[in-house]
Amino acid sequence: MSEFVTIRLVVDTGFIGATYEDYIEVARDEWDAMSPREREAYIDEEVRTLLWNHIETYGEVID
Repeated sequence: MSEFVTIRLVVDTGFIGATYEDYIEVARDEWDAMSPREREAYIDEEVRTLLWNHIETYGEVID
């Protein structure tokens, strides 16, 4: 068994060619120490980071 857990992250915008994919590795002992809820939160945070690295959002007041 590997000493790392590999996690695939995907952001798919729905447009052709606009799917972003990344892989991260987490030390297996760190991963094994997490509860299922902590694992889900960890992955969610990493996906949000990937998302914000590829999508720009903003708001502005137009008067």
